[in-house]
Amino acid sequence: MKRWAASYAATAALLLLIACKHSTAFEAPRHDQKAADVPAAAVSANGTAAGFDRDPAYHPFDAYSPWNTPIGDGAIYEKETSPGWDAELGANLNYKNWTHPISVAADSDPVRDLFKKNALFWRMKVSNDVQPDAKSDGNIHFIDEHHTYVVETYSAVRKDDGNLTVGGYARNYIDGPGVYDTWHGSRAYGGTAIGGVIRPGEFEKGIPHAIASAVHATALNKHGPNGKPYTWPAASQDAIWNEPLPTGYSDTGNVYMGSLLAIPRSVNIGDIQVNGRALSAKGRHFAQALQQFGTYIVAIGGNLNADGKGKIIFPSDPAAQGEVSPGLLREIDEIAKYLQVVTNNSEQHPGGPGERIGERPKQLPTSTLYHWDFLNDQTPGWVNSGGISHEAEQLRVNGTALAIYEKRDFSGSYCYQVEMTSGALTEANKAHIVFHFQNRNNYYFLEASGGSTGQVSLNKKENGIITPLGSMSYDVQNSTVLLEIAYDKKGRISATASKNGTVTTLFDGVPERSFKSGKIGLGGDNAAVTFDEVRIYRINQWPAAPTFRSTSELLDSLRRGNKLNDELYRKLSDNLYQAERFRQDGMPDKALEQLDAFMQLLDNSESASAMDPDAKTNLFDRADALKEQFNNDASAARPLPSEASEYSIDFSGGEAPDWSMNAACYVNDKENLFCESYGGGTSLAVYDGQIWSGDYVYQADVWTLSKGNGNRQRLYFNYTDENNSYYLDIGATANNDVFLRKKVNGKISDMGKYSGHYPLTGEKVTFEIEYLNGGTITVKGTAMDGTTTTLFDQVADTTFTGGKIGVGLWSSGAYFDNVIVKPLHRKPGDVR
Repeated sequence: MKRWAASYAATAALLLLIACKHSTAFEAPRHDQKAADVPAAAVSANGTAAGFDRDPAYHPFDAYSPWNTPIGDGAIYEKETSPGWDAELGANLNYKNWTHPISVAADSDPVRDLFKKNALFWRMKVSNDVQPDAKSDGNIHFIDEHHTYVVETYSAVRKDDGNLTVGGYARNYIDGPGVYDTWHGSRAYGGTAIGGVIRPGEFEKGIPHAIASAVHATALNKHGPNGKPYTWPAASQDAIWNEPLPTGYSDTGNVYMGSLLAIPRSVNIGDIQVNGRALSAKGRHFAQALQQFGTYIVAIGGNLNADGKGKIIFPSDPAAQGEVSPGLLREIDEIAKYLQVVTNNSEQHPGGPGERIGERPKQLPTSTLYHWDFLNDQTPGWVNSGGISHEAEQLRVNGTALAIYEKRDFSGSYCYQVEMTSGALTEANKAHIVFHFQNRNNYYFLEASGGSTGQVSLNKKENGIITPLGSMSYDVQNSTVLLEIAYDKKGRISATASKNGTVTTLFDGVPERSFKSGKIGLGGDNAAVTFDEVRIYRINQWPAAPTFRSTSELLDSLRRGNKLNDELYRKLSDNLYQAERFRQDGMPDKALEQLDAFMQLLDNSESASAMDPDAKTNLFDRADALKEQFNNDASAARPLPSEASEYSIDFSGGEAPDWSMNAACYVNDKENLFCESYGGGTSLAVYDGQIWSGDYVYQADVWTLSKGNGNRQRLYFNYTDENNSYYLDIGATANNDVFLRKKVNGKISDMGKYSGHYPLTGEKVTFEIEYLNGGTITVKGTAMDGTTTTLFDQVADTTFTGGKIGVGLWSSGAYFDNVIVKPLHRKPGDVR
């Protein structure tokens, strides 16, 4: 059975209330708490309890999920050019057949067994009142009685004894984003199946989220913008249409699996008519959802007419069919004709860039930031070394091994949960749960070993030296244990373990601030254990500062008194909300940027000019007080000047210790680091042995085999991950362009472009990058004849105040050698 059954589900809910509460920054509310029951500290930017009036069982997913993110006012709309779908044909609503029934369990419901191919994979409470869809897809999705997760299934059949068999399944947390990096749902696009399903009551009261949709396979272009047959937020396609390019899809058009469609802002919903009559309230709610949130194509379906064209299809929960009438179906058919493709929807800008045109839903009590259960024995984003294997949809450690999730660093206050199963262990058999991983020599880890009583310890590995932070007797042998680590932004570590329904506190508020962020991982020394159900989540607490509460309350009061229009209220609230979100994520500088945007709106927007002067001044004063609080947080978070030692490497002996390289980089027999990646590809090598901050100089020799300005060589510094760093970017020709760039959350921007050309050809050039703690960057190049040229002089930027160094390229081939990093020790008053 896939490990977590009903008792573990209950334990998980209990852990939510125990482990993370050990850090005083955490308070763990329930989904059913009302505003009056929540401490005054737990107040959102909209002045009500932070999402505690939104039950994720009925309106699921994080407020920043693509399913809950309104369209941006910078969205670009384009009429569809699909060969297999014509918007003018209208739409169908699947409300009786081909539906998505959703069962929300109650405490009184019976426990049922779920089987796949006669193998029991899950046990949970299931309502007897909800049945699988009668058509061949056989969809039915089960939300647990704690309103924590959903088990999504297809080809489901309820047996005579009430248990169910299914053709496939996935389990997703309903407080998470609802989308994944690879297939992890029961719909073609790879994400959650309950995302975008129209639920009971939504036609009547409004649809506060994006809507799911399907089109015929021939409507989809198999050549997506990322080189795959889908576009974000899709991460997959229909398996029946083959890999890597689905044969049933088309070769043309601007519609892909995962495309976002919406009614443009220029369309007045009030002008849409059916048979000369304005839309009903239900029709308006449907049209407003398509204009404010849009619809994501997540599946294929429907038939084609004689012209080879089909309609778009919207799914609903069959429990909503009582709200559907022939008149509403005619309205939906007409409304869909206004849909266009949003061409600049992306992971960096969900719904398109700009201010949101609809109201984002309130945040939930918790947010799952990352979840993986090794479904189908896949480990997307994990880098494994040593004795790592996958079996029975678990990660297995055999001997000495380490697996790191490389795609993301976690910071701020969060909880890290993982399930571990082991047999008999000795004192020498040690399982590791790793967090705030910087490199192999710097991270924290929880260690569990065997012996007569068993032992669990909390440890820090810094510059290769292990320091115990605490230990206690606890036996993990011959059992499955749910372990949870809570780290809060004040630098305190707590941990709990649950076995057979009993929760034990292992460590409580251990103070430790050496590493404030980093990656997560799993591993062990001489161990034989398995891991499963990895989850990182955050409890969305809000600051106790009266200034924050009073600011959000004042915004609500002004809106209720018609002294603040809805659009300005929405923008100001979103800035305030995001400021706190960034603060919770341990990014106070970005929080300050949101507060600046808040004040600029008050200063410059046309609607703010009509505000009551006293109210406007009051908002300014409160925002100033918040800035002072956030400035204090930012000062505490900024790293101190580096005490790092000098580093140098010439790759002698063909070695590159502590360097992480993708397959396109390696040390060659000439004792150079060589990288090669043509055809638009990226190669990258990063030194993981040290993080530099403060003042330092980074130097490297570079020469290239390529001969074009599009062949780009790069030197990375203050590198956090592949989506966050500074880098020097040089073309491989005498008439090249030279840029100083930064990449923030995957978005590239130029900080400077050299006024002329700086030849980079087959001859070696030594580049020197000087970074000063105040946030100034100077770059020089020295040719083989000894001529030194200043390419950039004291460019100011404080986005990244520290990080790793690395080398790489784009669509090129180049050598790198003699890498040197020297900390600069300046005296007070020194000017460079």
